[in-house]
Amino acid sequence: MDALSQGPEQQIIDAVERLLKSPDNFYAVRIFVSRLLPIHQNDNKIAVILHILGENNYLYKLSNQDVILIIRNVKKDHLEELLDSIRALFPRDPAILQHPPEYFIHSYNLRTEYRLFVAEIDKMAGKDVPSLANNAINKTPLTPENLEGEEQRAKLSNLADAVRRQAVVTVSSDKKIKVLFYELFTSTALLGQRAIPNVNLLSDAWLFQHLTETLDLKVIEAVQVSNMTFVPPVISLNLNISTVFTPMFAEFSQAMKEKGVTLIAEIQVRDIFSNAAEYAKAKDLLHQSGHKVLLDGISHNSLLFLDVMSFEPDLIKIIWSSQLEDAYDIEVVQQIQEKGGKNKIILCRCDDEKALMWGMTNKVMFFQGYFVDKMVSALAKSLCKDFGCPLADCIENHKVISDTLRRKCPNIKMIDNPPFGTAKIWEDENAEN
Repeated sequence: MDALSQGPEQQIIDAVERLLKSPDNFYAVRIFVSRLLPIHQNDNKIAVILHILGENNYLYKLSNQDVILIIRNVKKDHLEELLDSIRALFPRDPAILQHPPEYFIHSYNLRTEYRLFVAEIDKMAGKDVPSLANNAINKTPLTPENLEGEEQRAKLSNLADAVRRQAVVTVSSDKKIKVLFYELFTSTALLGQRAIPNVNLLSDAWLFQHLTETLDLKVIEAVQVSNMTFVPPVISLNLNISTVFTPMFAEFSQAMKEKGVTLIAEIQVRDIFSNAAEYAKAKDLLHQSGHKVLLDGISHNSLLFLDVMSFEPDLIKIIWSSQLEDAYDIEVVQQIQEKGGKNKIILCRCDDEKALMWGMTNKVMFFQGYFVDKMVSALAKSLCKDFGCPLADCIENHKVISDTLRRKCPNIKMIDNPPFGTAKIWEDENAEN
């Protein structure tokens, strides 16, 4: 668990935005340590709370001592057992004795209470933090009737400032890193704020999915006009299968090919299930153009029933979770590697060193996540000797591709083209060809 100078509240919003792709089975819990008697707000008690919750992916300590937990794939009964063990630490505190249970610990089902939770985080962070939950109660729901109009608004908007970048890296045994490629994606919060500010995008998941087809094209447009001083040899985009067949993507694909840039289309498993035949065509089309396919959104649960190699992807993103430490999951990962997936697995959402160490122990070669972001930025900062920017600023500047958001960086070339090297992901394959 880490807290940067940007504040844990913003980290929580960043984490929740990443979860928006598949919010099912996620719970958020806020433990109001600040409501306990001062004598109970000591470091030892908080350390015990963190220890009880410490096996979970997303865990944050706020500046007022409150603790936020985001946990996935947990049974409600098990979650309540965890929370009861925390309440048992303070049996005589008025926050426990004189108030209902939710006064000290409040939990949210993110599938149904996402807006409420993010509104609470907004309140903690201050009104400058962008979020879909801001003024949600005053926003118009996304409906079939207004979808067409909102698509037109999105088409007319410049979303360059809403595009975010995150590195995927390879890590050697002595923890030296090289950038494999950069994923470019939209920030949902900024999208809602800039392109269609008066509509609650979360009110209908299926209509939002339809709207993302328009947004795919806007991201492509933003990448083409971006201020990046160096276009990396490999970039990835989150795409709907239908986007691959559009004229705009065909033009973009050809332009990138002529520049020697390999595109990776990151496609969600649920999109493949809905469009299996179209996925096969899209994969063939991408391969014919010299580009690649990444199977995205592989969770712990997915590994239980899904033969990911049957989709013949070039890369596979497995979402880090402490549940991957189960012997069965480790065995499944090994089976994927044995079926030709040794150089295909990316462990994503690596938000702490534990995720990285698990991956390296189990021969996973590629990593992505907040902890990786810090490693990339820290290394770049160590090589950027002429400037004394804070690490938090360096991390934020690495996230964006628009100069309007990173204009304070005195060494943008260092950000766009890291001197510690770019790994050649398909080096052996290309050598054979």
